[in-house]
Amino acid sequence: MKDTKGKIIESAILILNKNEAASIEQIAAEAQVTRRTIHRYFKDRLSLIEHCKENMLVVCNQKMTNAYKSSEDPITQIQCMLYAAIEVGTQYCFLKKLYQHTDYSPINDPNQYEYDNIKMRWFKLIQNLQSDGEINSQLSIDWIYNLFGGIIQTAVLVSQSREIEPNDINKFAWISFKGGIGLKN
Repeated sequence: MKDTKGKIIESAILILNKNEAASIEQIAAEAQVTRRTIHRYFKDRLSLIEHCKENMLVVCNQKMTNAYKSSEDPITQIQCMLYAAIEVGTQYCFLKKLYQHTDYSPINDPNQYEYDNIKMRWFKLIQNLQSDGEINSQLSIDWIYNLFGGIIQTAVLVSQSREIEPNDINKFAWISFKGGIGLKN
């Protein structure tokens, strides 16, 4: 059974994804706790959102690491990392919306090292695939990284709009990314 703090964070993520302006009362109702219980764990709404952000970083690192370790084949690793990033982006899309138009602090977390580590693994995969002639070598790694992020953002937006079947989102994202980097396989 989840602890109360974890249950509140999960409920906040669920409610804030539906409405990033949701109140503490709405989050409390989803968590089946009182507003007072929320304030036992979090000073205010900002504090709760900061904890959601920390949770997102931990989940992202875990999913991206698992995706990286899912195969020895670098193309499969990149594909699995794309899918993992889409899943995390969809689960935590409210954070992007909030941080685009608020003064919330940047992520400053001890797990940042893990994030940087998995990011460096991703860069190394791309470098190796370019060296092996699998990816268009005219594209800079920074371009490919930003393209990767753009594909994820597009997949998250499409997921929210429900205009495309959920099963097709990952498939379309992979086709788009693969074509965008000139992946020959």
